[in-house]
Amino acid sequence: MKPLAPGGRALFFQLLGWRLRFYADASLKLLIRRWQIWCLLLLSLSPADMPFAAQIQVLSKPVEYLLSGSDALLAWLGISLLAVAWTSAQADALRGGPPWDYLRSLPHIATLETKLDACLLLIADLPLLLPFIAYEFSRYHANRGFEFDCLLAAALTVQLLLIQQGLLRGARLFAFLTFAISLCALEIHSLESSGIKVAGLLLAGPVSAAGLQTRWRKRIVTDKPGPSRRFAKLSSHYRPLVNLILINLRSLVQHHELSVRLPLLIYLGGIVWFGTIWQQIGLQTPVAIGLLLIGVVPLLLQTASLEITLRSGRKPMQSLYASLGISQQRLLLADLLILEALFAFLVLVPIALLYPIVGIRAALILPLGNIVLAALTWLYALDQTHKPRIMPKLIVSIWFLAMCYWFIPF
Repeated sequence: MKPLAPGGRALFFQLLGWRLRFYADASLKLLIRRWQIWCLLLLSLSPADMPFAAQIQVLSKPVEYLLSGSDALLAWLGISLLAVAWTSAQADALRGGPPWDYLRSLPHIATLETKLDACLLLIADLPLLLPFIAYEFSRYHANRGFEFDCLLAAALTVQLLLIQQGLLRGARLFAFLTFAISLCALEIHSLESSGIKVAGLLLAGPVSAAGLQTRWRKRIVTDKPGPSRRFAKLSSHYRPLVNLILINLRSLVQHHELSVRLPLLIYLGGIVWFGTIWQQIGLQTPVAIGLLLIGVVPLLLQTASLEITLRSGRKPMQSLYASLGISQQRLLLADLLILEALFAFLVLVPIALLYPIVGIRAALILPLGNIVLAALTWLYALDQTHKPRIMPKLIVSIWFLAMCYWFIPF
């Protein structure tokens, strides 16, 4: 890397070039090495008989549905979740990794971080922003001018980038408030079509969210930690099993673990979305029940895989546990109790969606799933490689679906 200029525009473009190269090396190796194949594939997928203007029109349909459809809130929720998943899947590459942690500590660099993140996201998000760009072109081609809907689409694009940037910088409160305010703006647009109110919300929303995020961080830094902030505190008065459960709980709610499990929460939101629209898209009741039951299987597998996380995390403490007389059976029991409780919490969503269809038998998912979860957790505990194998997961999944088919009527 060339020596960094002392400041100004040259420094910004040098840093942007470095961030882009790091992002390409970390996330786009296949695309760089096989760019000819990707171009050929994209050209082959493009309909040869469809004019280019018609292709743009088709590509802009999601944004057109977002601005004029009756389910604009669900559409914006889906687009936002897709953007969050896109950012979470390549968060380290977008942040610059450990080298950027060192670079940002140098003078004149931390002040450029916001602009660098925005430019990098604008380039990395090109696949997500293509529908918005196509919508702008299609409306301009049809009307020979820009209308308020074009400005609204551009404003929503900015909101999407701000949400992603907030997540990358660890400003979750800012990201959530920006998303909530944009959701309110879309609701006002669908009810009143008031351009002034919508524009005011979309302009003032991120500014207010940034101010609240700054105050919240200052409060966390300056306030003394009180008893209410001590989460899952251990005590010598508790039984050893209770302390083991609390240790497991604290390890699962660490920042890096929660960020890794974010796609699981997004998947849970997808189950909720499917449970609300399956009748509108014309699915038959048996098909919807089957798909909802199949949707429980990833929740089972992901919850059971946490056993590997727990065992890997306490591997350096095995000798300490042995010296304290804590057996492997007790550790497994503590793991099983916390995983069963987590699965019971997650499975409430499909049970609530199935209850209006099959009645009280929907609750049978919980005991059947607990049996499968206990068996899979026990198999993971016996495996010394700390890697989930495909055959146990396949066997327990088939058994779970067979029992659901036997006990829950379609």
